[in-house]
Amino acid sequence: MADQLIAGNAGARSRNLLLRKQSHSNLIKFKEAKQQLQNIFLEIESYVKDCQKFFDEKLPADAGNRLSPALERRSEDDINPYYERVKHIQEIIARNQMKCAFFGRTSNGKSTVINAMLGSRILPAGIGHTTSCFVQIEGTDQSQGFTRLVKSANTTAATEDSGSPSPEVQAEQPIESVSQLAHALSSDKLAADSLICLFWPNANCHLLREDVVLLDSPGVNVDPDMDRWIDQHCLDADVFILVANAESTLMQAEKDFFHRVSSRISKPNIFILNNRWDASAGDVDYADQVKEQHLQRCVSFLADELKVCGRDEAMERVFFVSAREVLTVRAKSSSNCTPPGAAPNIGSPSAGGYPLAEGWQARLLEFSTFEKVFEKILSDSATRTKFAAHTEQGKELAAHFRGILETTYEVALEEKDAAIRYRHLSEGRLEELRTKLQKAS
Repeated sequence: MADQLIAGNAGARSRNLLLRKQSHSNLIKFKEAKQQLQNIFLEIESYVKDCQKFFDEKLPADAGNRLSPALERRSEDDINPYYERVKHIQEIIARNQMKCAFFGRTSNGKSTVINAMLGSRILPAGIGHTTSCFVQIEGTDQSQGFTRLVKSANTTAATEDSGSPSPEVQAEQPIESVSQLAHALSSDKLAADSLICLFWPNANCHLLREDVVLLDSPGVNVDPDMDRWIDQHCLDADVFILVANAESTLMQAEKDFFHRVSSRISKPNIFILNNRWDASAGDVDYADQVKEQHLQRCVSFLADELKVCGRDEAMERVFFVSAREVLTVRAKSSSNCTPPGAAPNIGSPSAGGYPLAEGWQARLLEFSTFEKVFEKILSDSATRTKFAAHTEQGKELAAHFRGILETTYEVALEEKDAAIRYRHLSEGRLEELRTKLQKAS
């Protein structure tokens, strides 16, 4: 069905929408900023090492003792902590990624939306309560995907230092284990706040290649302790996507969750996807009215209740899509995308496809528009929040060591002037001695 529609109805312009974009110009900006910041801290590291070498090797011990009061007793040992700080910041920058978290009620299609964005059926999806825990999808340079389970610790067990639970990180497992571990119907029941890290080959997904991390979640109506979810998994998210069911309306559980998010994160970036909008194809008479009703409720929720943006901006954060249609079209438009060692149903098109309702091209275009806006907001937000603090720290470190070397230079000049004056006095006294010796002889 999908193949026939693609062949018969899609022109050159529509054809581009069927395939996942090969480049993400907005997301590339984040990687470029990350690379620039890494280069800057490499220069700062070299700067700090030069300071270490100067105080350790090139500054004589006697001169160092004379200069130490003016230099506040600087020594190589005093500089070592700054060097370790620079290395720590470099490690954090290398790990920084753009993170997007998906939330919504059970069976609203969160996993299907992620699968559609990735262009492959990676996460388990279906009717009822499907995803039983958090699943984080990120890229890997390895040719085969794998998973790593991070079990939630007992909330009563605390570490000696912080008093917070210590999670248990398990060894890598085959990629197909995600279907068993994350599925709510699996016999291996995980706690709702457990985390499965799924590493998918970058070669099979251009989105993950750009340092994007996607976080799938259980339904917000599954566990009443949503505050723990937010603290454990959401505080570092750059964008939140609320996947709503277009066949109903925004539920209070969904609103309550994002009110809690908004109380912990200042003006979070939130998108609302009214999923399953293909159901409107069977009710053409009232589709526009229902769409307007949903739109106004979503805009009111973002602008008036949460106050995370203005109404005009909120209008651009609400979309009406069918993730199953997008996944069907994109999966069938891709070929040979299953990496070696993957399970048969992982990374392959949906079995038998999904029937595309009338107007699917418009919904596909809407989904592509959402992705374009989403990528820009994600990149801008991540660049600002992930790197702003590091930039300020870099400025502080550079200013600190510049101050040290400027003080060293100024004190050295004073030492030089003092040495010149002492030499002149010594030469004068020597001349007097020579004169006296001549008279005596």
